[in-house]
Amino acid sequence: MCGQFSLNELKQILEEMFSRQIEFEFMNNPAFRPTDSILVFHEKAQLMRWQLVPNWAREIPKQVSSFNAKSEEVDQKPFFRDAFRRAQRCLIPASSFFEWKHEGKNKIKYSFETTDSPVMALAGLWDKATIKGETIYSCTILTTEANDVVKPIHAKNRMPVLVHPRDFKTWLNKDVNSAEAFRLAVPYPSNRMKAIKVEPPPKLKSQLDLF
Repeated sequence: MCGQFSLNELKQILEEMFSRQIEFEFMNNPAFRPTDSILVFHEKAQLMRWQLVPNWAREIPKQVSSFNAKSEEVDQKPFFRDAFRRAQRCLIPASSFFEWKHEGKNKIKYSFETTDSPVMALAGLWDKATIKGETIYSCTILTTEANDVVKPIHAKNRMPVLVHPRDFKTWLNKDVNSAEAFRLAVPYPSNRMKAIKVEPPPKLKSQLDLF
């Protein structure tokens, strides 16, 4: 799964990398979470809800689990099937993504980054729904089997699908059917990734601790 990621990059760098103009204001964030509004690239740059709401939905799903989708199953799952068939693929820029490792009773946070680029492109699917007269654009981040960097950390051996810049055009080209494009949905090379243990912030001392 990918339940949290960061983005800390200049607008100009993102426009150059993804070959799309960003014609709106957006905020970098050290920790995007499901249901947040995130920056997405498809035919254009756009802000979308990070929790896919299928086009046939009549209300926002109470369960937020559709923020991730197994790339091996989206052609069969009702939530994602239409977006898959319509080639509604997208890329989500991220500086890093986070996972937690269980060590006894503790959960240790790790940040994952690519070593060949300061920005990674997470593969996704997007959809458009109309609920109570409001148009909602939303997306999901696709996952695949974890590589050797992520596997020791993630209990379920999953990681986001990362698309290399040379494959951006193929992934975003709607004339390329999804069955062909999803050949890119494989684990990112381990030798081009690193894991960094995130140290918890120091605990603030209370006034009682001063005496």
